Amino acid sequence: MKILTYSLLALLLLIFACKKTEETPQSTTNNACQIARVDDESGYNVYEYDASGNIVKNTTYDTKNTIQTILLTDYVSGKLSTIRYFVGNVSTGKPDLTVTATTDANGNVLTLAGAFILNTPTTTTFNYANGRISGIAVSSGGLSGSSYRYEYDSKGNITKIFEKSTPSDPELLTTEYTYDDKTNPGKNNLALLAFIAIFGDISDIYSPNNTLTRKEYDSAGKVFASSTLTYTYNDKGFPITVKQIFKQTGQTDEVSDVTIQYNCK
Repeated sequence: MKILTYSLLALLLLIFACKKTEETPQSTTNNACQIARVDDESGYNVYEYDASGNIVKNTTYDTKNTIQTILLTDYVSGKLSTIRYFVGNVSTGKPDLTVTATTDANGNVLTLAGAFILNTPTTTTFNYANGRISGIAVSSGGLSGSSYRYEYDSKGNITKIFEKSTPSDPELLTTEYTYDDKTNPGKNNLALLAFIAIFGDISDIYSPNNTLTRKEYDSAGKVFASSTLTYTYNDKGFPITVKQIFKQTGQTDEVSDVTIQYNCK
């Protein structure tokens, strides 16, 4: 079973990009607020949007205002097409990573393909049921890898993730969540989806509310790590500060703080 601690995942989620609610997978036009900037201890991210409200550029800076990475997201007819990742202050020429997407007629992502793991071609396949993602399967180098299944609450938040490390392995509960009742500003950030779907945890992209607690289970069904998140909100109900306390068996607690700035309508 692959283990991705929430401290790392939160870094990806809050540094690589933030997200929010919308009815179509590719657009955030109806959002009351668009994330403009996210700051944490390592630096900050700045986001740019197209006319439809899609994030098309995500630039990561360190604390000295030096560009570290640039993430460009391309759309064709409003549907996700490619995601290009550049290391350093370069956004032309050959990307360090290119992810190619296929989608259905409604813009739902069906596959994401890129050389994620040790430059090995990796494809993530998305399965849908009742209008939402029911599972994900990852293959690398032509071999089947982990697959994930999701359970939801009545509001559409992902509450449990189950994993099979290989097709012949038993299915195990790996992650469990609770949520607040406020708007998740990063929902449907499809650029981020390319980087975290291979680990199975898509809750912060597809859940309409913000995570309050997260528990990670080992193969024996015992909690080995947990996170508690607290928020302050603006007058539209969007989180503007996030404090996370991450606990892992045998490790010192980790505390991280994030601030989020918006352009609100």
